[in-house]
Formats: sequence, structure tokens, C-alpha cells
Amino acid sequence: VRDINIDANYLDFVRNFDFFRVYNDGVIKQIKMDSSFGKGIVANGDATLVANHTTLLSLDADLNATVVATDFANLSNIRKYSHGYLLTDSDQGVLYRYENGAKTQISGTTPASYGALVSVVKYGDNSVLVLDNQRPRIFLLDLTTGQSTLWAGAGVQGWANPALDKLQTNFYYPAGLAVDAEKVTIQPE
Repeated sequence: VRDINIDANYLDFVRNFDFFRVYNDGVIKQIKMDSSFGKGIVANGDATLVANHTTLLSLDADLNATVVATDFANLSNIRKYSHGYLLTDSDQGVLYRYENGAKTQISGTTPASYGALVSVVKYGDNSVLVLDNQRPRIFLLDLTTGQSTLWAGAGVQGWANPALDKLQTNFYYPAGLAVDAEKVTIQPE
């Protein structure tokens, strides 16, 4: 299973080339996807957004698919945020905003910025944490200014060491980020 979305009335998940919706009463609906790559499912009002490798799909209640954004290398994460949705493209190392039917690039593609982006989470009012899986690091991106700073990770694949400063520790193929509602503001070291 690549991703999962839990609703009060059903459970969505993607496995191999198939999207499944399992209702509370046991009814199962299924559609074939174009690819076994891509990751991300998120509710979008009456529809559901699903990452399908190089495209972003919108599924209606009957699982009819409409392509709503294209030209990704590999969609790896979808997250709601105050101005629509944030999408990570792991192969391009790019973060996009999807809002009102428009896709906007909000991070650069230079080798010095990001590698394989696989996860993004809201962090404060106008910032997000972005996970680079290739050169394992976590960046803090200010969505107002577009400026990013290294938040954690030495950029080396290896086991994390909690005894080290967060900028000196390694990560071993990190796959996702989460921030709780009571997040503590991290002061500069």
C-alpha cells in the first residue's frame, strides 16, 4: 500500500496500479491507475485528489477520474494547507502549490537546494518542513518569502543519533514527516 486516506464513511488506498475505496458497509470500489508510482491521497470537498506518478487526479464520488495537473516527474506527497495543497515532486526536487485549479512552483530546482522531496508538513502559520530523502535533510521553508533554511540533518544516509545536535545527525532513508498540534517552537542553536 502506497498511501491511505481515512474518511468517516470509507477508507481509500493505492496498491500497485489500483485505487481502492472500501466503504464501512463492506462495499469496495476500485479503479485502475496509469502507474504504480506516485504517492498521495487527500480529500478535496466532494472529490479526492490522488497522485498518479506524473499527474494529479481528482476522483468524484463514483471514482471517475479527471486530470487536474500534469508535468510532474513523480508526485510523492500531497498535503492540505491554508492556500490549497502542497505537492512534492521527488524526482525534480520541487515543491508546488495547487490552488483553485492552478499549479505553481514554490521552490527551486538547483542542486544546492533540494534532492528527492518526499514529504511536507505545515510548521507554524506561514512555514512548512520539507523532507529531502536523497540527501537526508529537513528544510524549513517560509511560504511568505520563499526562503529556506536547513532545519535538521547532516545530509548523510546513516542512523540518527539523538545525542547529536539536530544539524549533525544522520537519517537513514527517511520517508515522512509529522508535526503534532502542540509543536514546540525550536530556537536557533
